[in-house]
Amino acid sequence: MIILDLALPGGDGFTVLERLRTNQKTALIPVIVLTAKSQSLEDRALREGAAAFFQKPADNSALLEAIEKCLPPANAAP
Repeated sequence: MIILDLALPGGDGFTVLERLRTNQKTALIPVIVLTAKSQSLEDRALREGAAAFFQKPADNSALLEAIEKCLPPANAAP
């Protein structure tokens, strides 16, 4: 799982998300967007493959719930 900010020094989080989704080795890794950018970007982030979107400061319990949904069950085989 990856937690990705959309505001990156010298870059754009949407570009990173696109590259993750189009690379065969990383396409299935869940990505949670956690950013200070506008909530209006949520639809775009989800459309482009993010598993969840949170605006900073995020509700810790909601963020933890989204992380848990992205992780395999504890009893799953490696």
